[in-house]
Amino acid sequence: MKFLNNWSSKEFKISSDLVHMDILKESFFTYPKNLPDYYKNIPKFIELKDSFKKGRTMKHCSGFTNYFRNMISFRSPCDIQIIRKENKLEAYFGSRSLNDSKRFNLHSPDQFLKHVNQDKYLGIAKIDLDIKFLCNAPMIVSNPWWYLNKFEILPGIINASKSLHYLNLFLPIEKNFDNLIIKKGQALCDIHFETEKKIKIKFVKELDALDLCDYYFSVFKKMILPKRIFNE
Repeated sequence: MKFLNNWSSKEFKISSDLVHMDILKESFFTYPKNLPDYYKNIPKFIELKDSFKKGRTMKHCSGFTNYFRNMISFRSPCDIQIIRKENKLEAYFGSRSLNDSKRFNLHSPDQFLKHVNQDKYLGIAKIDLDIKFLCNAPMIVSNPWWYLNKFEILPGIINASKSLHYLNLFLPIEKNFDNLIIKKGQALCDIHFETEKKIKIKFVKELDALDLCDYYFSVFKKMILPKRIFNE
């Protein structure tokens, strides 16, 4: 497995057989380019009533700044539309080769929602844009809340140090869902890494697909990370 033998540092290797390399490179944003567009319109200080002091805005929030300084924003490489027709969900991705009926599906309720006491969601949809990655640090995928989207992404932590992974995104679909349009360049998820070391992004034309997953019926136990949080 050649991809395991050449980790020179903490690296995030990205590839795709579907998305053109130029489009792929412009879909991953780091600080300060990952800041929401509205950020530039927010002043650093605001006037306070009955005070000679000036109030501070979110531009003085270390929690916000640290979040974006150490985060990659993954933006949609194409236009996406998800629409409900006669109680059936259909999805469209750009045009031509992207619409090959492999990019979208709705998970069976037997996998999750059937076992949860809830009345809000119709199902969990998966978007697969055929973007592959390897990383020798655990990768945290979360909802891009700060971009104020009209949809959510389910969070999770992925261990891609021993096995090739795809950047699949999971959207909860509410029962009153009707239509959703995601524009090319719109934030789809935030990516953090569980490491103190710097991460280097590398875009590569090919990633070795013959990996750990090819040799076992299931690699679930091998991909689980050790528990790091304990009570006193």
